[in-house]
Amino acid sequence: MKNNNIPFPEPKEIGIDLKALKDIENAPTFCWEFNKDKIHDHIRPEGSCEDCLVYRVRSINCYALRGEVGHKEIYCIRACDNCDYFRFQVKAGIPEV
Repeated sequence: MKNNNIPFPEPKEIGIDLKALKDIENAPTFCWEFNKDKIHDHIRPEGSCEDCLVYRVRSINCYALRGEVGHKEIYCIRACDNCDYFRFQVKAGIPEV
């Protein structure tokens, strides 16, 4: 965001201080990173992570985005309740961004 002159949202707006993230260890895990070793059984055959709306907008909270747009532009194959990434996010208490 900084490199592209995109303003950082206020932490109280999104529940996380993006400016404070200085390295990958502190960065929230994206679904495509979480599933990188099992991508073949995560993505619908007609799609790819690069084509998915979640990837294109760099959403941490894919399940909230999916709630807004359905599966039309989101290429995961599983329902959120059956998704390891969703369970990881809920368990980790990752804020919705």
